[in-house]
Amino acid sequence: MTIPSAPFTIATVFSSNPFGGNPAAIIFLDVDTVSFDVLRGIARNFNQPMAVFVKPIEPLKPGQTTIHTSVRFVTVAGNEVELCGHGSMAAAKALLSSPDVAGAGITEIQLQTKTRGIVRVNVVAGGLLEMVLPVGLTEPVSSEDEQRVASTVNRAFGRDVKIKHIARGGEGFEHACLIEIDESEDLQGSKVNTAVFGEAGYPFGLNTITSNVSLKRSELNEQFVSRMFSPEVPGGEDSVCGSAHCLLVPYWYKQKGLERGKESVAKQISWSDTTPRNSSSLKIFLAFTDPTSTFMATLKLNWSHGQHSEVYDLWSWSSDAVDRVVRTTKRLRANLYEALAGPNADGELDQPLLLKIARGPQALADLKHEAKIYTKDLLSLQGIVVPKFYGLYETRIKGIPFGCALLEDCNTGLSKPLLDPREVNTQVMLAICKIHQAGISHNDLLTSRHHIVVQDRGVRIIDFTNATRHVCTNAVPTLYHSLPRGFFCEELVGMEKAFGVHSDPASISQAILAAKKCWG
Repeated sequence: MTIPSAPFTIATVFSSNPFGGNPAAIIFLDVDTVSFDVLRGIARNFNQPMAVFVKPIEPLKPGQTTIHTSVRFVTVAGNEVELCGHGSMAAAKALLSSPDVAGAGITEIQLQTKTRGIVRVNVVAGGLLEMVLPVGLTEPVSSEDEQRVASTVNRAFGRDVKIKHIARGGEGFEHACLIEIDESEDLQGSKVNTAVFGEAGYPFGLNTITSNVSLKRSELNEQFVSRMFSPEVPGGEDSVCGSAHCLLVPYWYKQKGLERGKESVAKQISWSDTTPRNSSSLKIFLAFTDPTSTFMATLKLNWSHGQHSEVYDLWSWSSDAVDRVVRTTKRLRANLYEALAGPNADGELDQPLLLKIARGPQALADLKHEAKIYTKDLLSLQGIVVPKFYGLYETRIKGIPFGCALLEDCNTGLSKPLLDPREVNTQVMLAICKIHQAGISHNDLLTSRHHIVVQDRGVRIIDFTNATRHVCTNAVPTLYHSLPRGFFCEELVGMEKAFGVHSDPASISQAILAAKKCWG
């Protein structure tokens, strides 16, 4: 096998000291033409925390200000990662410093990752580089993982550590764990046995330990300090980790109530053998440049259940969420309430909503799954054949994960009933076909009719707790009975039997009864 030759450079990031910061090897190589075994071997030979493989760019055109190219990130251990903050910054600097690019007026580098979209690095005043990273959300860990992480942290520090919070990374950061410890633990001055984070069975590959920094102890008015441990990097500790800050920044902005868009300072420190290295400080801010970006919103929930009424503060990172005050008014089922919402506690709560709650890790995971179905797969169908979705909010109540989803109350503001059973059936079939076209199978429509809400404007299909993504094979009403099982979409076939042109008289009667029950 012929191993290609390629130009390369080694750069250190987040430091003006060539022996500080976080180094990376940047290799200009067309990754589409080279096997991963070659990339892995090159990464190991460079023996840097990260090897960044950058596809060579085409010659610049007159007036060009943006460079777009592809990158892949491989650790010294030979494993590919989806995203690397310091590797992206190093790649951008290497591109801007190349002879054909230097001085050409390039203002933005767009790095196309394999699975995480485009990382943008902008040239700002003074020739400094500014990188835009995705917001990483944190989720509760299971009690088993919480105990395992706490035990590992205690062994790593060689003492019992005051741990304030343990969370895992959400979508795209499932391999990561965030551990907040008390400020009194002196994170910066603690010697840590990094080997324990690489033990067999330990669930996380990236471990960020962080603590608050009070104003009287801060050096540069930093808001928090952190260290990152991973068996993937030499020595087990990363000097400065951009991916870790995808979780750290939104976490601390929420914890400290920092204003979105306001610039802050974060400090990451690390040790080298037996002594602390020079720390690196990063200027950070949580800001969003387009309306579909994720942002934080809060919910003040006045929750009446049984004889009790309690008030909780919840938060949300979903793009649908806004700051709200919500008061429950009637319990419909064990986890479903009618509610009224408003923008603040001083104003009138006049927007009718449905509030769906989840208590415990599994119930919250199910609710997050349903929220993702509404906000991604069925976004274009909200308010048409599925309810409008107004956001998912979370908190912990007595240490137990708690969440609630806000949904359109499909039974309010209606003028007249839809009682014609033939029209009901037609609207049901149109709705479920649109949902299948969007790539979703509901999976509960044939077991319970309460998932179909009849309105004057048509019908709404609700409750996607058990829904799955689905490549629909369609159904032909006049043929389904004569073809083998699995030839057509089973949910559509079942719905056709109950609501389609061949539905039996009993189904027609059931539809009439359901409509009358809905409208009293």
